[in-house]
Amino acid sequence: MNIDVSQYLEVLQDLPYYPYSVLGAVGLVVVLLILLVFTRKRSSPSRGRKSRSPKASSETPIRGKPVDGLSSDGDPIATDPSPILPPPPPPQKPPVDPAVIEAAVKNCQQKFQEMYIDMYLGLGLMSDFERMRTEVSQRLADGKETYHAISELKMTPEAVVLMQMVSVSGSLLQSGEQHIGKGLLGIHGQELFSVYRYALTTMQEKGFATQAETQSKFDFIERKIQELG
Repeated sequence: MNIDVSQYLEVLQDLPYYPYSVLGAVGLVVVLLILLVFTRKRSSPSRGRKSRSPKASSETPIRGKPVDGLSSDGDPIATDPSPILPPPPPPQKPPVDPAVIEAAVKNCQQKFQEMYIDMYLGLGLMSDFERMRTEVSQRLADGKETYHAISELKMTPEAVVLMQMVSVSGSLLQSGEQHIGKGLLGIHGQELFSVYRYALTTMQEKGFATQAETQSKFDFIERKIQELG
């Protein structure tokens, strides 16, 4: 659209206050042009721009929705890469042939009879130690204990017998039944103490006990004898 500006100027010259009218018209035109340009910019769509919706990154978790390896709050889920397993049970030992246990018991009982006779004659004892002999024989007849001492503890039948003799005679001396007064043993108790000392010293001589162990047991039994009665 072509606008003839000269026609408008002629009309304006005929108006009173001509110079001021020109200035007002010019100002009005400028304002209209500015408004027109501004209106076109707002109404025209922007080119070269594409609106895109925000796309959730696979690496960024959405709150409230769990993602692999992450919790619903976006925190890493703790995993145990190496679970603790219970230790394997120890291998069970094969059952022992009952004949082997019976042979071990028989050897120990036979050795006890031989050692008892040698001890009785060698010490010149007069008392009857039936109770001690019975208890020692019963302990030796315990197949599991006797076989364990021989197979696991590597003790000889002689060592097993001496150990049981020390244990049984020591228990009888601590019972108080052999006392006739405070710290005083009767004849039977004195001979029983001789049996205890013989078995213990023989263990040391055979290398089944150390001198320190032997002395410690002597000191203990003597102290007990003095306290009883």
